Amino acid sequence: MIRPRKLFLTTSIALCLTALAATGATAAPPTIVSTGFSKVSTDSARLEAEINPNGQATFYRFEYGPQDCSLNPCASTPELEIPAQSTGSGDLTEGSNAVTNVVVSEGAFSVGASIAGTGIPASTTITAIDTGAKTLALSQPATASATGVALTVSGAQPVSAQVEGLEPGTKYFFRAVAKNSDAPSGVNGPVRTFKTFGLPAPPSLCPNDSLRTIENPMAAFIEYLGQNLPDCRAYEQASPVDKNGLDVKGLPVWVKASPAGDAVTFMPTAGIPGGEGAQELTPMLSRRGA
Repeated sequence: MIRPRKLFLTTSIALCLTALAATGATAAPPTIVSTGFSKVSTDSARLEAEINPNGQATFYRFEYGPQDCSLNPCASTPELEIPAQSTGSGDLTEGSNAVTNVVVSEGAFSVGASIAGTGIPASTTITAIDTGAKTLALSQPATASATGVALTVSGAQPVSAQVEGLEPGTKYFFRAVAKNSDAPSGVNGPVRTFKTFGLPAPPSLCPNDSLRTIENPMAAFIEYLGQNLPDCRAYEQASPVDKNGLDVKGLPVWVKASPAGDAVTFMPTAGIPGGEGAQELTPMLSRRGA
């Protein structure tokens, strides 16, 4: 009676091993290929990563905060799913490395990922993607022509998350975290950093602000020339005795004051002999006497 039980147990184990070998199942945790960021502002940023689910449904999130997330608790984005494989369709032409009229139905296609489908040779990878033209470039030419071919893509997939409510002018740490059934506690990517932009400087609070805020009509990015001078100093118009029958005129973008405020250079367009209608603008230096 004991012998048949041993035979049954041995046979069951053999059947299980045979089934695993037939399916080629190889469980593996997800791989975080790369991380990055973009669209940083004073209070927000876009966190990005490429994650390979390695054939299993995978969930990912980003952890971020003003301290190293590998050493301190951090805020986290909601967990989102990456499918085990990305799927879609496209048109093939025999002998061509291009897939046209590409439609992605699930997941995302990425350069370097393996792609399979009727008419696509084994071990073919994606070498380029043109989302505007809806085309893919393959590492090997198609062996047959067909339209609407079902495509299966395995490999790293681009993911991202937008984070809001950040502090201006602050350095942030972040990392991607991915998990699947083979890594339920999660795989941590490398910790990277970015810095939000600071807020613009507050406006001047001087009693002579009306003299300091001279709008520059030639260059909108230099709006308040006088605010560059310290201690509430302001530009003043300095006219020579001989004004050539006109007031001195000059474009603010050409006006530069010394740090001490006792001299200014400018290029006149009127008010100085040779200035009115001159084809060449002559730099002038005006210095305040004792």
